[in-house]
Amino acid sequence: MATIGDAVQFKNISATTASFTVQGGYYCMSAVASSWGSGSTKLCVIGPDGATLLSLNTLSSNGVSFVYVPPGECEVYVSGVSGLDVTVARIPLS
Repeated sequence: MATIGDAVQFKNISATTASFTVQGGYYCMSAVASSWGSGSTKLCVIGPDGATLLSLNTLSSNGVSFVYVPPGECEVYVSGVSGLDVTVARIPLS
């Protein structure tokens, strides 16, 4: 995982990421994979129980998704996808 300002980037992954902290606000998730098959990826916030992943969006092909994220811990959930590159970036609003 690389952290760039208000963004995190994962390269060539095929499994759910470790958790990372977000400030909260409007975020963009972009994803490109070498093979989607019937798989998907989701940006998830960790629920109030500290364990349950709560889905904020889903991508099942190369693309971009915009979503409001509460402050806290997130993970990128990955299922059935290989060679996945994902960037999750905060979009500053003024």
